[in-house]
Amino acid sequence: MWKRDFPAIYKALNAVTWSDSVAEIMKILHEKVRSRAIDLIEQAYSSITLDMVAAMTGLSAEVAGAACVERGWSVEMDTHMIHPIRSNLQASGDTSSEDQLYKLTEFVSFLEN
Repeated sequence: MWKRDFPAIYKALNAVTWSDSVAEIMKILHEKVRSRAIDLIEQAYSSITLDMVAAMTGLSAEVAGAACVERGWSVEMDTHMIHPIRSNLQASGDTSSEDQLYKLTEFVSFLEN
């Protein structure tokens, strides 16, 4: 559940009325899960539906849409599609497997021609 089923995580976290001391910890956990989901969306998707973003972040569709706009992601209002913009991986020296595959494809194409 902790790695794949984001809606179930939010449901489990919200299903219990936590004591004041535990509520703060659960709030932090809730934010960490949401942050992890946003990072995943940003790195793994070139496009995703607004409903899926809302489910993965535990937000309503309206709030999720506004959050996407705040992050600078492209939002198609008519189709409710979100196009996340990846953070700059080159600055840290990391490359995604998609970037590596693209570079390999370009190199093979160069060798064939």
